Amino acid sequence: MSNTNQELGIAGKIVRLFLSNRELSILTIIVLSGWGLLSFVLMPKQYNPEIVAPAFTITTAFPEADVEEVYELVTRPLEDAIAELPGVDEIMSESRNGGTSIVTVKFFVGSDQEAAKISLNQKLRDNMMVKPATVGEPLIQSIDPDDVPILDIGLSSESLSESSLRKLAFDIADELKRAEGVSKYEISGGRINHLQVELDADKLRVEHITADQVIASIQAHNDIFTADTLRNDERAPIVNIAGNIADTDTLRQLIVRQSGDHILRLGDIAQVNLGPGTITDSVSLKQGTDPNHPVVHIALSKLKGTNATDVSDGILKRLASLKDNMIPSDVETTVLNDEGKTANDEISKLTFDLIKSIVIVGILLAVFLGLRNALIASISIPLVLLAVFGMGLLAGETVNRITLFALILSLGLLVDDAIVVVENIARYFRLYPEEKKMTLIIRAVDEVGGALTLSTFTMALAFLPMAFVTGMMGPYMGPIPFFVPVALLASLVFSLTLNPFLALLFSKKESGVAKPAYENGRFFRGLRYIEARYADFLARLLASPKQRKIFLGVTLGALVFSLVLPLSPLVPFRMLPKADKDQFFLYLDLPESTSLTATSAAASDLETLIASEPDVTAVETFIGHAPIVDFNGLFKGSAARVGEHQATLKVHLTPHAERSRMSEDIALSLRHQSEDFLAAFPDATLRFIEDPPGPPVLATLLLKVKGGDAAGREAISRDITALLDSTEGVVDIETSLPDHVLDYTYTVDHEQAGLLGISPQTLVTTLSTALSGSPVGLYHQNDPANLRQPEQEYIIVRFRPEDRAYESDLDRIELMAADGKTVPLLSVLEKTERSFPETILSDERERTLYLSGEMEGRSVVYAVLDLFSALRDYRLADGQGKMTDWSLLGFQYADQNDNRYSIEIGGEWKLTLEVFRDLGLAMAVGIFLIYFVLAAKTESLFIPLLIMVSIPLGLIGVLPGFAVLQIVKGTYFNATSMIGVIALAGLAVKNAVIYLEYLEPLKRAGTPIAEALIETGRIRLLPIVLTSLAAILGSFTIASDPVWEGLAWAIIFGLTASTFLTLLVFPVLYFLAERKHWEQEKNSSEH
Repeated sequence: MSNTNQELGIAGKIVRLFLSNRELSILTIIVLSGWGLLSFVLMPKQYNPEIVAPAFTITTAFPEADVEEVYELVTRPLEDAIAELPGVDEIMSESRNGGTSIVTVKFFVGSDQEAAKISLNQKLRDNMMVKPATVGEPLIQSIDPDDVPILDIGLSSESLSESSLRKLAFDIADELKRAEGVSKYEISGGRINHLQVELDADKLRVEHITADQVIASIQAHNDIFTADTLRNDERAPIVNIAGNIADTDTLRQLIVRQSGDHILRLGDIAQVNLGPGTITDSVSLKQGTDPNHPVVHIALSKLKGTNATDVSDGILKRLASLKDNMIPSDVETTVLNDEGKTANDEISKLTFDLIKSIVIVGILLAVFLGLRNALIASISIPLVLLAVFGMGLLAGETVNRITLFALILSLGLLVDDAIVVVENIARYFRLYPEEKKMTLIIRAVDEVGGALTLSTFTMALAFLPMAFVTGMMGPYMGPIPFFVPVALLASLVFSLTLNPFLALLFSKKESGVAKPAYENGRFFRGLRYIEARYADFLARLLASPKQRKIFLGVTLGALVFSLVLPLSPLVPFRMLPKADKDQFFLYLDLPESTSLTATSAAASDLETLIASEPDVTAVETFIGHAPIVDFNGLFKGSAARVGEHQATLKVHLTPHAERSRMSEDIALSLRHQSEDFLAAFPDATLRFIEDPPGPPVLATLLLKVKGGDAAGREAISRDITALLDSTEGVVDIETSLPDHVLDYTYTVDHEQAGLLGISPQTLVTTLSTALSGSPVGLYHQNDPANLRQPEQEYIIVRFRPEDRAYESDLDRIELMAADGKTVPLLSVLEKTERSFPETILSDERERTLYLSGEMEGRSVVYAVLDLFSALRDYRLADGQGKMTDWSLLGFQYADQNDNRYSIEIGGEWKLTLEVFRDLGLAMAVGIFLIYFVLAAKTESLFIPLLIMVSIPLGLIGVLPGFAVLQIVKGTYFNATSMIGVIALAGLAVKNAVIYLEYLEPLKRAGTPIAEALIETGRIRLLPIVLTSLAAILGSFTIASDPVWEGLAWAIIFGLTASTFLTLLVFPVLYFLAERKHWEQEKNSSEH
């Protein structure tokens, strides 16, 4: 009875407070339940965590400058100025021939978005004085994940024209944006009608009139509006004069020149019509086996911090109401992307997985502890989760798939405290059957309270350092180091407060003894038999030095064998597996001079090939037009895919729950089927782009060639391209090797132009008008039936298509000389053979060539390792260079003239190194913090080391387990597996800490060390096995997820091994280390 009459510790006093004040306990449960449920409802729900990664593009126009001038006079000064800003992580740029500079700047993840934008704006204003006179103002645009549309609605019609469909899309979008939570919308596809003036080159020559004169006549009769006032004693009426050109007939009848009786009207020398003019892009949709048809997209984004599911539902409800009064019956609306539904489906699935895990744990506890004790322990699980949601709302967290994975991960950990408390209460009921129930509960919880507190804090410390993972992976994993420690601490609080209260309410006493229902059954006898056999085996190990040596030797050998496995192909590494999404992209690129017609023909063949796949439901095709941006495309630069030679195809698949193949397998099948397509279009490149489950990268395999001169960089790039082509698993190789423009290059004959009185500016503007067209004024339509003009329409002047098709047509363009006569354009131009790159790319203020590829059936880690062996022996293109330095991120070289070159390796390889580095450091910091706390608690530097020996024991299960998975199903050890190992470290230490706490009373009582270890092991066997089984069985619910199966299997394999080994290795090591010290203390206490 002495054990029940000791001085109460803090835990016992807390328990006594809640047991003696039932109203406090009941009120706590009620308030907690209401607060948690309300918090779950109010917390924003989305697919991924919110990531704050300020990034901007700065676009600057430098009219008529060549690519070198753009780079040297605009891009480089901008890069140098931006590099001075604090918090800048990356600077990339693209300088384009013809006068465009695009600089992309990325700040460190977590930087304040508004502060970054303000500092960038200020820096650009401070440097405006150094730019050339003709350079325009820099335009800053944010690359903000909050701008990514959550809903994409496609409009199509067999009767409406593309321009009418586009106007209808604006009307619909104006109504949809009124839905709560919508921030903005974007319309893509369709056509914009302009007043098109297509000049006849032959008639201009006959009439001796130039395009400039035609433009001057149009401008003189358009954009005229005055409002003046008549004044008299009675009133002041306003007189309006409107002289705008409002229709095609007025424009046709416009008098361009009058000479005597000869009146030359615009219609005499040009075709005038209302229409889209020259078409340079195409946006279409192909569904099933139906032919593709034009489609107009309405893409809507949500406000920051709003619930994606609620916003999406609100938009779709409003869309349904518009079908009754605004949307014609012959217009079909198709939801092409719904991030709200995706988030809701994923959250619902994971919530169901969480509920399944709770049920599994409940059943497990019922089997081992009986229904009443299982109920006591299980009730705390939803209460803990509700408390976690409450804390999440206060902290500004969101409910997303990472949040729910964190809770599933924590489920097996948080139930540990409840199991320990409930099992110890049941043990006290058996030991002291005549004591009052409340007294026994208080003493039972007080006995384990200190150990629970210490062990729970040490487990939380294992996860907290993950909050300092750098880069975009940090906020992506952010919910784990927040929700897991919060759940653990909440479970600790509940185990010391509400679990004892529930035990008081529900535990049953019979004849003064509260017995679990199973105690008299066969299952209970089986458990006691296992306990006895364990105690016998441990006793033999402690008694026999030989058996101890054999056991420890075998364990050490198994550990060494396990640690060697990652060096073999049996345990391969990768960052993350491919996510099984319901869509992926194909990027089709043809030579830059390819026309829209040719690109469309190639894309059509590709659509037909894709549609033949049974799991493909639809294909969206964007040619010469950027696709609707998603989170992955936002950082891959998909918005820049606007060339006529570029087609972006978005492939829609049947929902993953309804198909047997993963999206990765479908993409692989299509890649192999596309070989015939690429044979038919040998100049085409085709890339399959799948959404990564984690942070996006520019490419899975990315190399950057820098330094030296342009010829050297290009030669190195060609060598490395050939190397990539021969590297196993590397596919979809693409390079940024420049296409040197050598089509038709002319220079101005300044002497001849000066004699004729023609300025070079006139030459350029006339040529641009003739070939590309110039907007010369606004089109003010006067249609009473359609007064709304959602987009500005223009009067555009250009030559007829047949007059601007070939180089010979240039000779038909005429200019007005100073003497009033017309002369051919080519008379003041000289043809040259000068070759120059179309673009200059720069990375971190160095001219750069990019080489990229995707991976097929292999991790990028091993492709890069193959490259390493080749790059170490590489001696530049001429074979005369030398390698001067290298690191895991690249190689440095020098040629015979000491020109320096570098090959940097980025993409997923760099991300993998950074993430595993950060997770490794997080684990190391966590282990150090655990050691520090344990050393302070035990007042020993050695005992914590014994406790922490249990950490590597889990690897004996993890690494061989992944070797088996690799053989059976090709599973990789990845970043989520590493998180599982971190979880294992916390759980293993917790088991050892509680084991040690049970030893202390026996040590003070003078119990021999071997007897104490055996008794402690026997007592702790059931709770350790129970907590391990709870975590293992709970992990099975997520083992089927392609992203998180690594975490699940790490816990399953690791806990299976560490549970068994901790119960044996720790007591054996403790026996060897503390035997003499234990006996010395015993002898001193006796004297």
